[in-house]
Amino acid sequence: MAKTHALQTVEIAPESTWGTAVAATKKLAGITSIELQSLTEVSDFPSLEGYAPMYQSEVVRTGATATIESLVLYEDLPIWLDSLLATDASPTGAGPYTYVYEAPLVAAPTRRFYTIQYGDSDDAYAITGALVKSLTISGAAGEALSLSVELVGHHIETDSMDGNSDRTVNVATAAQTVLSIDPVSAAPGVTNVDCAAFEFELMLDNMTAVTYQIGSITPCDYFQNRFEGTASITMEFPGPSDVVLNMYGSMIGTTPSKVARNIEFKASNGAALDIELQFSGVLMSAPVLYSDNDGVTTMELEFKMQYEDSVGASGNFFAANVINGLATLFS
Repeated sequence: MAKTHALQTVEIAPESTWGTAVAATKKLAGITSIELQSLTEVSDFPSLEGYAPMYQSEVVRTGATATIESLVLYEDLPIWLDSLLATDASPTGAGPYTYVYEAPLVAAPTRRFYTIQYGDSDDAYAITGALVKSLTISGAAGEALSLSVELVGHHIETDSMDGNSDRTVNVATAAQTVLSIDPVSAAPGVTNVDCAAFEFELMLDNMTAVTYQIGSITPCDYFQNRFEGTASITMEFPGPSDVVLNMYGSMIGTTPSKVARNIEFKASNGAALDIELQFSGVLMSAPVLYSDNDGVTTMELEFKMQYEDSVGASGNFFAANVINGLATLFS
C-alpha cells in the first residue's frame, strides 16, 4: 500500500552541540506543512577526455534547510522565538508563565538550535542544527493565526520517530487579536483600533547563514547578520477615528512627512493565554489609492521596522511576550 501523508508527524528537541542529533522530546501540533531539503552538492570537473558530458564528479558539500507552516499556538510560539531571537529559558511567573523576547541589537544572542524529526513509524529523517532564519506570522478575519518558519541547519540524516504523545494546545485566532497603533513617542499597545484591519502579515528575518571551510563537507559554523523586518496591514479606509486617513494625509501634498508608528498585535484567550507582538515601523512609501476587500474600500500599509527606544524594556524595533501554562518548553 502507498504511504499516506496523514500518518507522518513532526517531533523536536533542543541540541546541546550544533549539528549533533538528539532524541526528540516533544511532538509538534498544528503543523500544516513541512519540507526538509538536503543541500548535498555534486560538482563536475571538466577535462579534455572526449565527448562525454562528464568524466569526474564528487560530492563537495552538504547542508540543510527546512520550511514549516503551522497554526500559531500559545504553547509553541516560544519554541520558534527562542531560535529566532534569543533563548528565554527562565520564564517569569508561577503559572501562567511569561516568555519575554526582544530582538538582539549589539551582541550576538544565545539561541536554541534543534533536531527536528519528520516521518512515520517506517521511515523518518531529521534535520540537525536547525536554526530559525525567518518567522512570518499572519492573520485574516475569520481565520486562525498562522506562521511560516524558514530554518537553516547542519545536515539531514535518517532517524526513527521517538513517539512523543499528543499535547493539549490552544490555537490563536484573528477574532482573539487586537490591533493597536500609537505614535513612536508612546509605548505600543495603548490605543486599540477596533474592527479596522482585515488581515496582516508580520515578518522577521535574522539573516542566519552557515559557513563552509576547508577540511569539512558539512558546515563548520553559522552566523547572523542584520535583521530585516516588515509588516503589512490591510485596513479599512478611512478607518475608525480616521486613523488610516491621517497616516495617508501625512504622506501627500507638497510637504509630506514621515509616518512612524508603534504597532502591537495582541491575541488573548483568557488571563492565562496571551501573545503580544510589538514593533516600530515606518511607511517607506505612500499606499496606493485604493485597495478593495469584498467591496469595502481599504488601504494596504507596508511598514519597515525601525529602532525606537519606546519598544521593549530596553528600546528596540521588535519585542514579544507570550503567556501560557508551561514552566519550561522542554522537559
